[in-house]
Amino acid sequence: MMTVQPIRSEATIRAIKGIISKDKTANSSRNMLLWIIGTNTGLRISDILKLKLKDVIDNKGEVRELLELVEQKTKRPRAIEIRPPVKREIEKYLKVTGAYDLNEYLFKDRRKGKEDLNKPITRVRAWQMINDWGRKAGVTYRIGTHTLRKIFGTFAFKAGIDLVYISEELGHRNVEVTRRYLGITKEATRKAFKDFEI
Repeated sequence: MMTVQPIRSEATIRAIKGIISKDKTANSSRNMLLWIIGTNTGLRISDILKLKLKDVIDNKGEVRELLELVEQKTKRPRAIEIRPPVKREIEKYLKVTGAYDLNEYLFKDRRKGKEDLNKPITRVRAWQMINDWGRKAGVTYRIGTHTLRKIFGTFAFKAGIDLVYISEELGHRNVEVTRRYLGITKEATRKAFKDFEI
């Protein structure tokens, strides 16, 4: 698998959200939800695409507090808090789409001829969409579906969240994996401590 980069610029992230929201097709709310869940949960695309309505709302139509799943890659159970940005986007998605069937995929493929099937978009389609949004926003480096997960980790680290907690949230086995994953180099570490004194 080719290594992809996170998008580190807040302006670029805002631009991508603008690009998605300007799309006036029926897929706009689905696509924004994909972006928001990807960048705010740190889930892998394989886990995001298999989400169904019942995973995010209860049988009364209320957004759940926790997103509980078994990771496809690691086979480990995960429980992720559905934080306010994700909750808001789920509520918008429900209002716009009128979705009610708890067994319906959140990221349903709505292409002509497929709209009546309950199938999620493919990983390749998600990659195409993310790359299209990135290019339109001026991104020139390699991005892909994993970029969303890396954005989550990168911005959590920039916000001052300890690597131990980020590692836990990403489901990594140890902090060293997370350090490499986020591209935290020894040079960056030295620079961070350059003016440190007690």
